[in-house]
Amino acid sequence: MSDSSKPDLRLPRCDGEGVSLEASDGAGGVARTQVSHGASFRDSIVIGRVDTLKIRNEPAPPPASEIPPRPALPEATRFDDSRSGRSRSRVCEMLNFDLIIEARDGTPPIAIVRSPAGDARLPLSSEDLERSIEAIERIETVLRHSIGRSGTRNMRKVELAPEGERLFRTLFPGSIGERLARSLGMTLEAGNGLRVRLLLDLSQPTLARLSALPLELIFHEGRYLCLGKANPFVRTLDAPHPAPPTLVRGRLKILLAIARPDSLPDLLHDEEVSEIERTLKLIPDIEVEILDHATPRSLRRKLLEQSVHVLHFLGHGEFDPRSGEGALVFESEEEESERITGKTLATILRDLPSLRLAVLNACDSGRSNRRAGLEPFGGVASALVQGGLGAVVAMQFPITNGASLAFSQDFYLRLAAGEAVDAAVVEGRLAIHLRNPLSFEWITPVLYLRSPDGLLFEKSRNR
Repeated sequence: MSDSSKPDLRLPRCDGEGVSLEASDGAGGVARTQVSHGASFRDSIVIGRVDTLKIRNEPAPPPASEIPPRPALPEATRFDDSRSGRSRSRVCEMLNFDLIIEARDGTPPIAIVRSPAGDARLPLSSEDLERSIEAIERIETVLRHSIGRSGTRNMRKVELAPEGERLFRTLFPGSIGERLARSLGMTLEAGNGLRVRLLLDLSQPTLARLSALPLELIFHEGRYLCLGKANPFVRTLDAPHPAPPTLVRGRLKILLAIARPDSLPDLLHDEEVSEIERTLKLIPDIEVEILDHATPRSLRRKLLEQSVHVLHFLGHGEFDPRSGEGALVFESEEEESERITGKTLATILRDLPSLRLAVLNACDSGRSNRRAGLEPFGGVASALVQGGLGAVVAMQFPITNGASLAFSQDFYLRLAAGEAVDAAVVEGRLAIHLRNPLSFEWITPVLYLRSPDGLLFEKSRNR
């Protein structure tokens, strides 16, 4: 059945609540929805060419007195869309559009969608996926040798939008893209937001390669998805036991851990460290403590001494593509360098009830493995989320000090205001973009999210 010949099927009245529709396109694509009396098939289920259609009557609902209270949906969050200069703010519900991509040896990847507009399942084109990966890998090479090397580097010659659009079409084909369009329409009409969450099966080589790329380049309808606050794009990991929000009494406490070993080039001069400290201390409802010359032991001790909500690390980061393992470089007791892998750092940060977020201002801290047979969670950011943190903001490219300051100021400003971490990351990226619209440094910060709703902190009413 082509799109042009879809019937406007009116369902007959029945004694039950309505009917369930299940459509199959004969190629593994399945969509399901429930339609109430008199609803239009065209408006209720969209899958393209329909091979099989199943219609089933649904039983009548029980009397209102027998219906238990509906629990709050865990995927719904709220974000404040206020802007300076406005007399009021708009608080929206945020729903999730989950895109899960799985693969099995010898079979094409399967895209699974769970969305406000219904669920869907569709095979992806292995050829299209490979072409998109190769194109983004070429762009990544250019970005890696350009972004962060100079704060004024003009990268207008790099054509990002066309490849970002092609990547979107590859990951959101057919009924997947239609589900997204309908979900966006539904949430927009209701005055809500839609978080687009991507979950990849990292045990599969092709999807591991995809995950290692700057997916923040996904581009659709004239914009990069990761720059939209009402419809943010986030990466999620298949980690058990999502971290609940931690209760914050008083101000949000940030531990600024700085590592400057003598054996490595000093990335941060004293005046730059002071500027970062001043920037954070100017933000209302934030308390900053400095741990200079951070060693693994001093970090653990400081975190045990007091309730810290956010760990902000300033220093060097490394990633070994041969082993697929990332690390942060701390100072040793002799002020030499001490390389701490993501897995070891996850152990250091374990069993700290108040800690929910790590911000890693270190090169390559956001990179992940792309080779078959290696640990899929070997990168620093992914290892920390897998180890239990609610979220990690890391850097997938080098970042200049100016961009880092701009990001931190707006990011923490929104986080302290109670917004979800993904919304705060969008504001941080926009601050980088507005600082230098010709630069693509806004791609550098990458968010790995374990929390299902992005809400990491809950403010206590008793301060």
